Amino acid sequence: MFNILPHSNRRRLSISLIALDIAFFASTNPVQVDSIFLIFGFLLMAASLYLLIVKLCALGRTYGLQFDNKSHKIALFGTAIIVTMIALQSIGELTLRDLLVAAPLGLITYVYLSYGRISRPQTV
Repeated sequence: MFNILPHSNRRRLSISLIALDIAFFASTNPVQVDSIFLIFGFLLMAASLYLLIVKLCALGRTYGLQFDNKSHKIALFGTAIIVTMIALQSIGELTLRDLLVAAPLGLITYVYLSYGRISRPQTV
């Protein structure tokens, strides 16, 4: 998603998302709002977390870590795991067993989807 935007538009998107986060979460009270606002806040939090992980991967690239084009997959899986844990915790269903199962399962899924396609040498 981010690679197709020019650098100035990526910066504007980041700043806009941060401003929207601040405005939304500062002006709402989760006890008094409708459920649609809770869902919107949850999606906003997921988008912000995705953006944060992408930016951390980009920062890691500047320090020599090699992510190639996998930073978006890392961000997607990291966001999915963290958002799932937050969703379970918010409804009171998160247990230690969930954490012990979800983290390795997310890691195995990422490895399987990222490295599962081993290229075979072409025979002529």
